[in-house]
Formats: sequence, structure tokens, C-alpha cells
Amino acid sequence: QNNITQHTPMSEDREFDIVFFGATGFTGRLVAEYFVSKVLPKEPDVKFAIAGRNAEKLDIIKALLLKIDDSAEVNTIIASSKDMDSLVEMCQRTKVVISTVGPFLEYGSELVEACVNCKTHYCDITGETPWVKDMINKHHQKAIENETVIVPMCGFDSQPSDLSTLFLAEEAKKKNSRLVSVENVFTVQGSASGGTLHTMLNLVEKTDLKKSASPYYLNEVTKEKKDKKNAKDQLLPKKNKELNCWTGPFIMASANNRVVRRTHSILENIEEEDPTQISGFHKDFSYSENLKCGNVFIAWITTIFLAIFGLCVIFPLTRKLVKKIIPKQGDGPNKAKRDKSYFVVDSVGKIVDDNNNEEILIAKITGGDPGYDETAKMVVNAGMCLVLNRDECAIGGILTPATAFGYQQIERLD
Repeated sequence: QNNITQHTPMSEDREFDIVFFGATGFTGRLVAEYFVSKVLPKEPDVKFAIAGRNAEKLDIIKALLLKIDDSAEVNTIIASSKDMDSLVEMCQRTKVVISTVGPFLEYGSELVEACVNCKTHYCDITGETPWVKDMINKHHQKAIENETVIVPMCGFDSQPSDLSTLFLAEEAKKKNSRLVSVENVFTVQGSASGGTLHTMLNLVEKTDLKKSASPYYLNEVTKEKKDKKNAKDQLLPKKNKELNCWTGPFIMASANNRVVRRTHSILENIEEEDPTQISGFHKDFSYSENLKCGNVFIAWITTIFLAIFGLCVIFPLTRKLVKKIIPKQGDGPNKAKRDKSYFVVDSVGKIVDDNNNEEILIAKITGGDPGYDETAKMVVNAGMCLVLNRDECAIGGILTPATAFGYQQIERLD
């Protein structure tokens, strides 16, 4: 159980348990399909709706879902990201909203505001840390007061990173030890959609990258750390001794690292206020992640490629060329490509007991297509934690997957 605090049950009955906002988009359709095909057969009493701004497109998705399960009651809601009245009306009808409408920097803020004001829980699949930081600054305190759980970054950004670290912290507790450090080594085979790539370009154009570069950007309170070297994102090839492999920079690390560090920050603050709430983390905990490479040569090629891509994205002239080359928004890999995609996370954790005896723990996460099929699975199950097991979730706030759902989400995804 995630013992952050106790909450008061939602008093009023609502028409729906969960609404999928953005179901007509590429990822949104996969999320709705996963729910109807994998979750609804096990939980037939869950009342749901799909939502978006285009009635005709919603009807097309509804027809697709009915092909999967012709007995499903598929309700539709018309709502637009920039129409606050429609968002409030949608939020008042449901307990939980899952949003796949990005870039969230452009289309996500009004919905989060509506959810907090309507006391409607929320999950999304963003990887946009500057937007998440803005939501924390604007809505975290009121979300706590309203006992509303708002959880950005519930897809491949950043559940594997966050939950694998939580798992190792729980293992450390079982051994009466503390988790000192985690290095997550990713192996990823998959392709990005147009929406994901355009979101990355949008972040470069519209946010202050210097501010978001802080290792503790999403933390409750930014504290000076002794482990500044380990807190930096990996920029060069490095050998992992425990796994005996070479690693290079991982393009998603800048988002995932900050989510895990926010988890540590939140749990550390809770333990300081109530020492019985043992987090399993060491006070000087450090986190890093990288990409597994076959050898040192591949590690350097990966590093150089990412550096060139980064330079092309930063400068306006080359960024225009990148926009012309990448897929259009709304496009994504077909099922055949997704079926060939997969990911592996090798988690290397160092724990220490009260006598400073150290031990290395190694865990592994495996899954299918990371960006779409597994992201759909992750965000839907996050939403179902709030629908089915609200008592085991945190009271409220702008939280991380680990601090919002705790160990129950690891069990749901197992």
C-alpha cells in the first residue's frame, strides 16, 4: 500500500468511472482498444466513455471498439482542449480522466485545471518536464487540498524508470537496508510517432532548456546534493561493470531522471514528517539511466548521433529541415512494426545497511512495443488503480507514478 496519507472517498456518484480523452488520436485509439480488449472483460462493471472534439471521428473509434467487444457500452463525449466549459462538463461526469492529447504544453493545461477544480483524478502520457513543472507550481497544493490525484508521465515516460526504482527500494526495506543508487540500463527497439517527435521540437522552441536541465527540476525542494557527478545526465559512453556492457546517452533520460528524483524527494519529505513511513531510500540517493550498446564503438556512434540530432534541433534553420523529414503528427508505426518492437530495463541498485555493508541488487523489466502498446497498458492500468483501488493511492497532488500508486501498479503490470 502507498501510505502517503488517507483520503476522503469521493462523495458524489458520477456517470462514468473513467474517460479516455483524445481517443481519436493515434495513441489514444490504442489506449481505448487496450482497455476494451484487456481490462473490460475482467472488469465489466466499469463505466467508461471516449472523448474528443470531433463527433464523426469518435463514432469511427466507437465502431472499432464495438468490433472488439460488441457487448461494450461505448459512450462518447464532445470536449475540446481549449474549451474550458466542455472540459469542466466532462470532468464532472467522471471519476478519472486519461489524456493522450499532446503536445501537453499546448493542449494539456486547461484539462489539468478542470480536473483539479472538479476533483477528478487524472493520468497522461506526457514526457514534457517543463509543462509538468508548470502544473506542479500552479496546481499541486490545490490538488492536495481537493484530494485529487494528478499523475503526468504515466507511459513509457516514465513508469519503467520510476517503478523499477520503487521495486528496488521495497527490496532494500525487506533487507533492513537503504537504496543508495540505481542505474537503469535500457534496451529499446521501436520507432517514434510524428506526435512524439513534434512534441520534442515544440519543447525546444517554447521552453527554457537551461532551467529544465537541473537534475532536481521536478523536486519538491531543490537540495544541494553531494552526488552532483551522479546526478548529471550521462553524455558520454560508459561501461557498466555489474552488467559487463557499454552504455551511451539515452534520449529519454532527461525526463525519466527528474521523475525518479521527484519520487525520492516526495517520499523523503514524508519520512521526515513521519519516521514510521519508511521510504527505503537513502538520504543521498542518486539515479541515472542510459542506453545499452553492443560495444564501445556502438556507444560512441550513438553518442555522436544524439549530439548531431540535438544540434539540428536547437538551431532554427536546421530545425525546419527536421520538421520536414519526420512523420506528420497523427502518424505512427503500424501493428506489424509494433509487434517487432520491445524494451528491456536492467536495473542495478546498490543498497547499504546500518553497518555500511553494501549489496548489489539487479532487477529486469521486459515488454513489447514501448512507445505505444506498452504505453497504452501502463496508462490504462494507472487509471484503473484510481478506479478500483483508490484507498491504496495517495491523497492528492501532482505526483509521480510511484508516489501516486505505490506497489499496486507494479503488481498490475506484472
